[in-house]
Amino acid sequence: MLKYGLLVILIVVSLNQVLTFKIPFNALHDYMNEKLNDVKEDDTELHEETLNNLPKNGELFEGDIKMDDRIRDAILNKNTKKSAIVDSEKMWPGGVVVYEIRDMDPEGRKLLAEAMAEIEKLTCIRFRLKTDEDENYVVYTSKEDYCASNVGMISGMQEINLGLHCHVLGTFLHETMHALGFIHEQSRADRDDHIKIKWENIKQSDKSNFNKYSLNDISNYGSAYNFASVMHYRNDAFTKNGEDTIVAKNDHDLHFGQREKFSMGDVDEINRKYNCNIQADYKGLYHNYGEEEISQKKDRMRDLKKRARMRDLLLRKYHY
Repeated sequence: MLKYGLLVILIVVSLNQVLTFKIPFNALHDYMNEKLNDVKEDDTELHEETLNNLPKNGELFEGDIKMDDRIRDAILNKNTKKSAIVDSEKMWPGGVVVYEIRDMDPEGRKLLAEAMAEIEKLTCIRFRLKTDEDENYVVYTSKEDYCASNVGMISGMQEINLGLHCHVLGTFLHETMHALGFIHEQSRADRDDHIKIKWENIKQSDKSNFNKYSLNDISNYGSAYNFASVMHYRNDAFTKNGEDTIVAKNDHDLHFGQREKFSMGDVDEINRKYNCNIQADYKGLYHNYGEEEISQKKDRMRDLKKRARMRDLLLRKYHY
């Protein structure tokens, strides 16, 4: 970001020189093109360095996603025809998630039961205990104190880790949505239309956690960008200095990254992905929050300011 600020200063100074000292414009044009190319090359090197820092398979990516070849290929844009993430073979057949529970305390089991009941109530997803015949299944466990899941169904056994510091309903829903095949909201292909990543507040080693996927690799299932999603990062995710790493483009004061419960958009995406023929009851869920809601908020603020000005004028006029 500092490079771009310096570049703007260079442009202003150079233009001032053109106007004052009559520097030939074609010479300035060549000079500025050279500087722009330098910035582009630096950004490319930074991007390549970030991609080279991707974790190994099985290690955590984006904080809670277990890296595998499908995720790596999606980030490196190696999928040219069909997505590695949205393939039907990565979905749970018939929307049935086969599972076991291991090394989980009573509180965790209660939250898991609540999360499963919520998903079954609002979607066509069903959970079934593993039998000896099942090859592909999830193991919910709290044996280690971190939150993590694979994205989608993988072959064989896959773990959803929900350690003691993950014991809130929204996190159980969040990790299960990963296992159902969903990525983080801020990794969407259209995220740059809605948020700004504050790279200067992120350590170099953590920058790979803020990559985005192309439309070849993920689907938004026709849903608008949703700040209320249980799948969205917090404003200060991976901060190195306590400052925000993500801000909403049209509302810098907006806070997001809740882990309390589903938003309506989360439920809609599950139902669309798994072709659920169900009329969900949205009662008690968070309303979606996107550009339309931000615009409405700004309109309300403008209206309140206008009313306040009118009140002040009346007070001054009549000496109240």
